[in-house]
Amino acid sequence: MSKKIEENEEVIRFMGRSLEDTPTRPYTLSEENRSVQVVISSTTPVLEFDRSFDDVIPTVILPEGIETPRIGQVPLLDCHDRMSTESQIGSVRNMKAEGDEFVGDAFFASDDKSERVFSLVKDGHLTDYSISARILDGFILEEGETKTINNRSFTGPIKIVTKSSVSEVSSCPIGADSNAKNRSKKDGHKMAEAIEKKPETPAIV
Repeated sequence: MSKKIEENEEVIRFMGRSLEDTPTRPYTLSEENRSVQVVISSTTPVLEFDRSFDDVIPTVILPEGIETPRIGQVPLLDCHDRMSTESQIGSVRNMKAEGDEFVGDAFFASDDKSERVFSLVKDGHLTDYSISARILDGFILEEGETKTINNRSFTGPIKIVTKSSVSEVSSCPIGADSNAKNRSKKDGHKMAEAIEKKPETPAIV
């Protein structure tokens, strides 16, 4: 029988990933706006430690259950470092659920450190992103237990986060979610068209 998970626990995904296609300059990158469209999180299960389970367990954060701040943006950090403002390299805006993915636009600042990170993205070296989200609701499926949510079937043991709140997004060398990357030509057309039709969410400073 499934059991409810702890609320207000924070999930930070930053360990390991599967190798994907050969990195290239992201098709969705804009040098003029210093931005790139990114997949922040997906329904790919990621092994994470759960306090109530007292062990690592595959965890899925449902994209449609991720809440965003009223100001319309969250910090873009360097590898989840929250100890200094020097670790902030920009912000992520225009966040939304799109199928099995939670996507957004990463905007990079113009200082030297942020410029270096943006150059790594532009040159195709840095591809991965990682979400930090506070759990608001969800449950754990026990071994062999199966449940269907929004046409997705899950079999335990697995932790399903049905409602969460994004705190920040980080650019990192190795992300946990193998699908959380810069958007390339093959998957960027649809989002690029949608953003062209919709005004950019204004930054609050």
